[in-house]
Amino acid sequence: MMEKHGNIIFLARPRRFGKSLLISTMDEYFSGKNKSLFCGLEVEEHLHSSKFVSKPVIRLNMSDTSILSLDHFENTLLNNLSEVASLNEIPLRGNLPAIAFPNLIIDLKNKFNQKVVILIDEYDSPMIRLTQKHSLKKNDDLINDIRESLANFYQYVKSKERYIHFTFITGITKFSKMSVFSILNNLKDISLESKFASIAGFTHEELAKNFATQIAVTARELKLEPDHLIDKIKNYYDGFSFDGKVRLYNPYSTLCFFEQDTKVFRPFWVASASDAIIRDRLKDWNLTPDAFEGLKMSYMSVQYPGEIGRTSPAGFLYQAGYLSLRCEKKEIEFEEEEQYTTDYPNLEVRMSIKRLFLKVIYNDGKNAELDWDNLFDSLKIADVRDIISTLKRQLDSISHQRYAKARDNRDSPLNARSGARTSSDSTAPSVAKADESSDKPKHYDESYYRDLIQVCLGGAGCDVIPERRARRGRADLDVRFWGQVFIIELKMKRKEDGASAVAEHAFQQTVEKKYGGPYRDPILIGMAIDSEEGNIASCVYEKNGKKAAFDFPPLNSTKHMESKETEEPKKRKNPRKSPKPRM
Repeated sequence: MMEKHGNIIFLARPRRFGKSLLISTMDEYFSGKNKSLFCGLEVEEHLHSSKFVSKPVIRLNMSDTSILSLDHFENTLLNNLSEVASLNEIPLRGNLPAIAFPNLIIDLKNKFNQKVVILIDEYDSPMIRLTQKHSLKKNDDLINDIRESLANFYQYVKSKERYIHFTFITGITKFSKMSVFSILNNLKDISLESKFASIAGFTHEELAKNFATQIAVTARELKLEPDHLIDKIKNYYDGFSFDGKVRLYNPYSTLCFFEQDTKVFRPFWVASASDAIIRDRLKDWNLTPDAFEGLKMSYMSVQYPGEIGRTSPAGFLYQAGYLSLRCEKKEIEFEEEEQYTTDYPNLEVRMSIKRLFLKVIYNDGKNAELDWDNLFDSLKIADVRDIISTLKRQLDSISHQRYAKARDNRDSPLNARSGARTSSDSTAPSVAKADESSDKPKHYDESYYRDLIQVCLGGAGCDVIPERRARRGRADLDVRFWGQVFIIELKMKRKEDGASAVAEHAFQQTVEKKYGGPYRDPILIGMAIDSEEGNIASCVYEKNGKKAAFDFPPLNSTKHMESKETEEPKKRKNPRKSPKPRM
């Protein structure tokens, strides 16, 4: 099917999404060396027919090059070409890649009397590694030198096309395609085409069919029904989409989950590479994670994101695999165009982005991971006191100035599509100016703390819905974690208010307006936020029909946290046991 699309095909997919396996499969197919690998597949009959003729293959992986200097880069690329020549038992002519490459194409064609197949994996790897290793400004000269070297190298894919049967190029991004591939004007980009949407990654049907044994074994090990296990895998690792329609499981995370001895849902894909470039970009953009959810993007902005360093924040995250596309149609003047909405693909990515953002706004990023672990452990056993205490510690560790600026930038979709304002440009109209010396907020409103607590809970792996509509109002935070639902209502405590009374008022609102109505045994929580101290002052909650309350002393106080429980549990007609935490 690809060969019918043109001689030069390009596919962009995130890292560890099966691109190299696809390249290996093409290598085996065109070379015809291991036809038994295709036994039972549709292509098997063609491979064994008289119509099939094997082709010489030049297979290169640009991640196997050095970027210490231009000389190092060209020498390692030359070595890769030399390996191809050796495998085909011909000498490599030329001491520079731009000379040796066209000679290799011609010599292979002449030796085998067949046009050559060129397979290039991770074409953008040198450029991506350069941006991760150094800042763009400091590395401009080396980036430009390697980009020019690559452009000189790739030009022979076009100029020697009479010797070439088929060229397939993969990469993570399209950024450097704009300059490196400018000469390849006959390149066909299939990255957004629906017919190739599932060429890498697993569809739901493929997961259920090809992993049936692993699912059954793991379900027994975790004491879950197979359908329940599939739902959890879907929640953590499904949701990638490159046409806005077909949804895919992350192949790396899915395989890692099944291969580990102790079956635990972990961010395998996110952890497989350094997060420094994403964290640095989040800091530079000055945007909160929810700025990228539900963002409208046109087909043109996704297809042509622009050069690296100049693309929009949303475009960058999509190309890096941290955002997924949801598709809808848009009527324009003369035709119908694809219109996309962005979203985080799954819980693994959403949780990781929120954790990276928390590292950015923490005063001491080293404490962030300890707080996540504490919050995660407390959520697993639904220990409300520990949950609220950890949230309070997080709120005290966060730079409210940084968060307020990012939150204000978030409110303009243009910032995520074209780049956020810098810190000096940003104002926070919903808050009064913070105390610069202490970084303690003054008179932030309720929505500010709702959004901030949502980020903290999201970083611990919670599925959080803000302002969920109920019959008689909207709950501030609807939090779901491992089968347990927490309903949280916030109220601001002013200087003259009593913290306990404010928390009680918030709690009573969850009861009177029946915010927990749709759920079985939700934990209802009312919190008082001290507007002067910018943190949680008091909490009232109900768990398993039992109501409890505790206060936090003022920051300058030497008292410990005071707590109290009602003497009699609140009676319910049909009390039920709280569900056990589930994997």
